Amino acid sequence: MKHTHRSPQRESWRALEDLVDQGVIKALAVSNFGGRELRALLGGFPGHPLRHRPTVVQNKVDPYHVGKQARACAPHCLHLG
Repeated sequence: MKHTHRSPQRESWRALEDLVDQGVIKALAVSNFGGRELRALLGGFPGHPLRHRPTVVQNKVDPYHVGKQARACAPHCLHLG
């Protein structure tokens, strides 16, 4: 799981994708990503599209913000937890 958008995106995501390719892990997830950061990640990196998309977005969910988070995840078929 990639915990925050503040760490180097491209290098850390590529390392996680390599682990999926090797069969070490089955799925990728992100935590504490807002809509803008999530859209940026899903857009891939210049010259390097994503090989594996995150399947879960783990964020603090509360009744006042769940709609906003769900709207960011729904178009990409991501699970919100």
